[in-house]
Amino acid sequence: MVYDKMEMMTQELLLLAGTAAVIGLVHTLLGPDHYLPFIVISKSGQWSLKKTATVTLLCGVGHVLGSVALGAKRVAERAPDECSNYCSTTL
Repeated sequence: MVYDKMEMMTQELLLLAGTAAVIGLVHTLLGPDHYLPFIVISKSGQWSLKKTATVTLLCGVGHVLGSVALGAKRVAERAPDECSNYCSTTL
């Protein structure tokens, strides 16, 4: 019984992570505000392709980590209530 719940949670998390990755990719490709500034700055500063890619990657990682941190904060704020509701109904 516990194994089935864990397996189901793992499948749900994989589905959630995959969905988030696809939405993130589409969000980036359809939003020129996500890549146009890097193109303009790199052209005006005469950056190399390597420097442009590095700066873009670092900013992208920062953007994702910031979003994850905000999401984790929101989950942590709700966690005590949700956990008590979940635990009282399942245990």
